Formats: sequence, C-alpha cells, structure tokens
Amino acid sequence: MRVPMSSFGLHVSTYGHWEPGRASLSSSGGNNWVAGVQIGIDILPLSKHAELAREAAAMQHVDVQVAAYLQPIPLELSQAYIHR
Repeated sequence: MRVPMSSFGLHVSTYGHWEPGRASLSSSGGNNWVAGVQIGIDILPLSKHAELAREAAAMQHVDVQVAAYLQPIPLELSQAYIHR
C-alpha cells in the first residue's frame, strides 16, 4: 500500500452542508446547515518513512528481478537467428 506524501504532517480541511426544510401545514419550513474545520496532526511520521523505504526497496528488488529475467532474451534471439 502506498502512502501519499500529503499524509505527512498537519492536515486542515473544511466541510459544510446546507439543506432547506420542507414546509408543512403547521410550519413554514426552515434551513438546516452545518459548517466546520477539521485539523489533524500525524503523530507517527517515522513509521510512514520506514514504510516508504521498505516499499521502495521492494519495488527496486522487483525491477532487478525483471531486468535479470529479460537480459538473456536478446542473446537467445541472436543465437536462434544465427543457427537457423
């Protein structure tokens, strides 16, 4: 699982919602609304850095395996062409 760089440090987000109330026989309706600000602080950034380093090493390992797997193919193709 990848951890985006935006998940480090301080997070500030806002939200809001407005809804008109429906009129009825006894009332004329009204408005319902809510608004807020949410602030979050990441308290475990070191573990995320370690996770990113682990994932980068795993990706590099896979890239090396793929390169090692594909490396003999051009040689085999050349030999097959010469010995046909």
